Amino acid sequence: MTSSITSHPFPSYLIIGAQKCGTTSLYHYLIQHPQINPTKTRREIHFFDTKFYGKGIEWYKNQFIHSPNMITGEATPRYLYNAIVPERVYKHFPNIKLIILLRNPVERAFSQYKMEFEKEKKRLRYNDTEKYSFDSIIEAGLHNHNNRWIDYLERGIYSKQIKRWLKYYPIEQFHIIKSEQFFRNPKSSYKRVLRFLDIEEFQLNDYKRYQKSQTAINMNPNTKRKLQAFYEPYNKELNELLGRKFDW
Repeated sequence: MTSSITSHPFPSYLIIGAQKCGTTSLYHYLIQHPQINPTKTRREIHFFDTKFYGKGIEWYKNQFIHSPNMITGEATPRYLYNAIVPERVYKHFPNIKLIILLRNPVERAFSQYKMEFEKEKKRLRYNDTEKYSFDSIIEAGLHNHNNRWIDYLERGIYSKQIKRWLKYYPIEQFHIIKSEQFFRNPKSSYKRVLRFLDIEEFQLNDYKRYQKSQTAINMNPNTKRKLQAFYEPYNKELNELLGRKFDW
């Protein structure tokens, strides 16, 4: 394959989500490619969804390493979820390529819980169970849509989030990956992403999974059934929206 890379003083791609769907792994795979530069500081810049936006676009561009015949990008999973982001991105980068990873929303929510559980244990240095169980968080989310845990549920309503982006970008500017396939065969998924970015094929020595939870807890089957019922209509809507089968 012949690369069509040209030098740009801005990111060529964004990995916009979803959280706990493999975005960290994909970012680390990409920056190992000899034609892709990493960011200067961190992979999640959070420019478009936080107060950093007030620093201006030149501040954002300065977060990237620029060199001839190289591309660069970042991975901020909250971009997919935050409603203010699509318009902001389009304002500055109407031709940017957008990458989305989507995981079974039930498993995604539980993975988010385990991530927060691990953060809390590290912060408070305790060894007993979490103050709030996954069951109680989901129950609160299902019955009170204004509570502080609602994002555990909302982050998995992918159709709603993607629709916001499709108001600004054509579907051809998206590369959407099913996380289960990515986890099962990262080499093949990586190859397709490189093709989407229009750069040369490259083989990694290792496709290890980054930020995989080490918390050995299982989901309550009853809570799992409630979540499956909750997401069923949204998953159907996603299938219709993208013309693909996400058999969750």
